[in-house]
Amino acid sequence: MHSTGTKLWTAEFISITIINLLMFLSFHMLISTFPFYINFLGGDEAIAGLTAGLFAIASVLVRPIAGWILDHKGRVAVLLCGIIGMLLLPLAYPIIKLLIIAVIVRVIHGVVWSFASTSVSTLACDIIPHSRFGEGMGIFGTGSAISMAVGPVLGLYLLNSSGYNVLFGFSAGFALLSLLIIISKRKSLFIVTKLQTDLSSRKLVLIDKNALPASLTMFLFLIPYGAISTFIALYAVEINIANGGIFFTLMAVTTVLTRGLSGRTVDKVGERPIVIVSVVAQLISLALLAFAPGIVGFIISALCFGIGFGMMSPTMQTLAVRLSPENKRGAASSTFLCAFDCGIGLGGVIAGYLLWYFDYSQMFAIMLLFIIASFIVYYCWTKKSRSSFSHTEEL
Repeated sequence: MHSTGTKLWTAEFISITIINLLMFLSFHMLISTFPFYINFLGGDEAIAGLTAGLFAIASVLVRPIAGWILDHKGRVAVLLCGIIGMLLLPLAYPIIKLLIIAVIVRVIHGVVWSFASTSVSTLACDIIPHSRFGEGMGIFGTGSAISMAVGPVLGLYLLNSSGYNVLFGFSAGFALLSLLIIISKRKSLFIVTKLQTDLSSRKLVLIDKNALPASLTMFLFLIPYGAISTFIALYAVEINIANGGIFFTLMAVTTVLTRGLSGRTVDKVGERPIVIVSVVAQLISLALLAFAPGIVGFIISALCFGIGFGMMSPTMQTLAVRLSPENKRGAASSTFLCAFDCGIGLGGVIAGYLLWYFDYSQMFAIMLLFIIASFIVYYCWTKKSRSSFSHTEEL
């Protein structure tokens, strides 16, 4: 159940937000560096890509199971298992000598990551007051946005300056800090967990249908993000921009700046204005990549993409969870996060396929269609049912 009252900045909310930041730092600093570790063990780019794909598949497949366990066994126990796994597995990498073992351990890492990320998101939903849900989810999500910019850069810096042992040690260290915070707040967090678990039925529910419309909207919205995250660096080289990573840095800045603002707007007037602004921002961003190659268009595109992503992501997550029954909140979180992961993953695959037949400008132009499709899904859904959770909604 939601926290009673209207106070957002409680000790529990601050703790769960910091835990989210540390978890995602531990996660993102290995995303950009693990392919180098695969090469170090004798693998090639194909094995590195396969490993990344298996990690993502394991994470997506386990999320619905994690959601069901969260709704029936409690939140904190699942979070503890995930965090402990994120602590121990990076410590195992330096002692691995066989490539196949490293791939297997990485797949297991995807499983524990799924448990940790699904449970921390669900627990945040329990803590945030109902009347400030949009604002709270926006602030909570800044941790993942910051880690998207800082994590890969930090990981590559540690790898280049200190080697794999220090890299994996830092990843485990961030997980350890998360674990210590959980232990220090275990009593108050267990209270929230018990209240939620007592409301649960024993029916097996892996996917929450109430969360599907928002999840599908976000799935389509994130396909262009998958294309950009996979190919923006290569595109930057093609248009003579030396550092393609600046796209993610600029994107992260506007993502962080817009999350809290969008959340407060959602709580006051509903989600529709945020959705419209997000869609327009993404259309502008992709249009600039497609039709205005150059450093100016590149920078403006990154800023617009951050606005769209920063506003749309917490809004749809809030919508998915808030429209679901309290005893299915874990399933709702896992449904949304599965769509989130699949959208990004499929986006890279679709973009790669399109680049067999088209150039980068044409590929980005085609990606505009997915943003339009996302808005069509949202529009048709809201015409048939009330989705907006404005201040007029009964609290």
